[in-house]
Amino acid sequence: MSDLIIGANNRAAVGTLVECTTRLVTLAKVDGTTAAAVGSSYKLNEVPRLMRLSMIYNQGREMVKHSEITQKTGTTIYFAAPHSS
Repeated sequence: MSDLIIGANNRAAVGTLVECTTRLVTLAKVDGTTAAAVGSSYKLNEVPRLMRLSMIYNQGREMVKHSEITQKTGTTIYFAAPHSS
C-alpha cells in the first residue's frame, strides 16, 4: 500500500510505502504534492525487488503519471476502489 501524507498549507509531503506481507514501512520525502513531484521520488527502487512487484494506491491526482513510475521502477500500480482506501 502506498499513500501521500500532505502537511499544513500543502508545503510538505511524505510518501508512505507499506509492504503488506512483512509490514516493512518506508517513508520518502516528496518535494510537493504534484504528480511530477511524486513521480520523481525514486525511494521505491531502494526496496528489494521481490517486495515491490506491485503497489496499491488511492485514486489521488498525484498518481496521474503512474505509468512513468512503473517505467522507472518496474512496479505495477493498482488503484483501490473509490471510498475503499
